[in-house]
Amino acid sequence: MKIWYLKKIMMHFFLIACGGASGALVRFLAYLIVEKHFGCETAWATIIVNIAGSFLIGLFLGGHLEKGFFSNEARLFFVVGFLGALTTFSTYSWETISFLKKLEFRHFAINILANNILCLIASFTGWKISS
Repeated sequence: MKIWYLKKIMMHFFLIACGGASGALVRFLAYLIVEKHFGCETAWATIIVNIAGSFLIGLFLGGHLEKGFFSNEARLFFVVGFLGALTTFSTYSWETISFLKKLEFRHFAINILANNILCLIASFTGWKISS
């Protein structure tokens, strides 16, 4: 492997790691704010970060993919790192919308059903195994 390629990959890892650390901190901060101000459990914080993350990935990737506003490095930091740590729901929602945009209705439906049903089954199974 060429040294320039390794440096490029290491820079990508660094950007993703920095974005991921930032996203994880923002997610935790959202939990603290919701718990302090609304006195409820983390479900509302999760809903808030999922909605915000879904909006932000649409906003960012719309500008990146369709208009070329952002560099690949910015995408790695923000989408893969920050939004990846903030919420994986943003990726799920973007992929689902992408199927819809391409009029791939079968993939659109499969993605929704598989993510929701299979993930709920997996969580339930993990809970049952551990309890």
